[in-house]
Amino acid sequence: MASASPSNSSSLVHLVAGHKTYILPSVTLESGATITDVPVAYNTWGTLNAKGTNCVVVCHALSGSSDVSDWWGPLFQVLDTDRFFVIGFNVFGSPYGSASPLTLNPSASSLPPDLRPPCWPAYGPDFPSTTVRDDVRAHERILRELGVTRVQCVIGGSMGGFAALEWCLLFPSFVRTVIPVATSSRHSAWCVSWSEVQRQAIFADPVYDDGYYHPSNPPRAGLTAARMCALMTYRARVSTESRFSRRRVPTLPATRAEVTGGPAPVLLADAEYTPLASRPAQAAPKAWPTSSSPSSPSPSSPRKFLTPHAVLHSEGSKGLRLYPEEYEVGYVGKAGKGSLGGESSDTEEKVQTTSGEGRVAGEDEGVFYAQTYLRHHGRKFLSRFDPNCYVHITRKMDTHDVARGRVSDHLPDSERVAAVLGTVKQPALVIAVSSDFLYPVEEQEELARGIPNSRLRVVDSLHGHDGFLIELKQVNKHIQEFLKEFIPENDPELAEASPSRANGDISGGLDVRPSTPKMTAKV
Repeated sequence: MASASPSNSSSLVHLVAGHKTYILPSVTLESGATITDVPVAYNTWGTLNAKGTNCVVVCHALSGSSDVSDWWGPLFQVLDTDRFFVIGFNVFGSPYGSASPLTLNPSASSLPPDLRPPCWPAYGPDFPSTTVRDDVRAHERILRELGVTRVQCVIGGSMGGFAALEWCLLFPSFVRTVIPVATSSRHSAWCVSWSEVQRQAIFADPVYDDGYYHPSNPPRAGLTAARMCALMTYRARVSTESRFSRRRVPTLPATRAEVTGGPAPVLLADAEYTPLASRPAQAAPKAWPTSSSPSSPSPSSPRKFLTPHAVLHSEGSKGLRLYPEEYEVGYVGKAGKGSLGGESSDTEEKVQTTSGEGRVAGEDEGVFYAQTYLRHHGRKFLSRFDPNCYVHITRKMDTHDVARGRVSDHLPDSERVAAVLGTVKQPALVIAVSSDFLYPVEEQEELARGIPNSRLRVVDSLHGHDGFLIELKQVNKHIQEFLKEFIPENDPELAEASPSRANGDISGGLDVRPSTPKMTAKV
């Protein structure tokens, strides 16, 4: 089937423009579990030719979606949709339309009311673990149903690069060329460790409740902290220093405040900003009530009173902010719309200097811009992702190892990987980022050495892992040169240009072209 009932749709799928959903009757996963009525979201651009040979698959990163034009729009400058049929799929575990912890558990109705968890009728943490290979196998099934007989190229960055490698290993005669970008042959111990730190941030939020939280009340603080941690791995120290240095935003005076423990930080005072040197001395705070005091808040009370010292100490926690929201790095207003993207979602944002006489914080006062950047993007993530989905996908990434199950575990890792990469028959373009903190150039060099018909191109960037989304001119240049060499304009496989059935959409057709391709990329 090529459409999903509303009950099978993720609660965040409405954020993905132009997507369609294919329902697989059942999928047996690598874990051995079988799931039924399995939705898979996808977006398409261009028209599938009559022979089904002009398909290009683009694979998304951790927090991306099937809408490639949203998070990697400039890629369409080199993927001509008059020539190629481009398709992006959403992976299992993602909140953007494919089967995940947010989708309906078909067996939910069999649970008696007294055993239904808060997440019912969705899977929640009961959604079985999935791997990159599970994704690729499911997506290949759908391509066949859509009439695709040949994939000209698979392109993927970060986690999408994991999928690109698996595409050429699982379906060597189906895939013609491959372009893995800012990725690796296996998730290193370094990356597994960062994934664990992010998961533990979510687990530490008491609202998490082993993953059985109600969708309307997710562990917001935990997901915010996890996202903040991830953001730091997507950048490099040199770019962070040059972008923020030790600049600060102006703050309001710390006053005795009532904190209600709401989900978002609140401004503690509406008074005009006063430079620190001009502020009157704070009045001595009243004594903190003792446990025997009748005015003491109960342990379960949602509110408490903080002295100015305590306010300064805990500024940045979930009820405290000493600066207006518009001073945060990346703030675009209440009605601002960000990209769904994948990694950092802020590739175009700059540190804005505050305007107005005396509005720039002094050297010894104010909150650092670097702090506001993390806080803003951590909270912004809450509106577009789900904690259980985050846990699920980071675990999926940890399973990535091209040698897993293909060669003996008794061999050293480097030999195992080399043996598998040596079987890749497709021409490959491996793209690395010079300052990548997560998947360093050495890991791309391993790919290029191991894949027989490959070439390595290193993108010169100070921006770390996000460089593959920021240095777009360099990335596009390398991709364009590769495609020109291996899929030339007069290529016989693409000679038949007459349209196939319904643009490759068996439900009736959708010819979606990026009318105005985005000139920036946000993951």
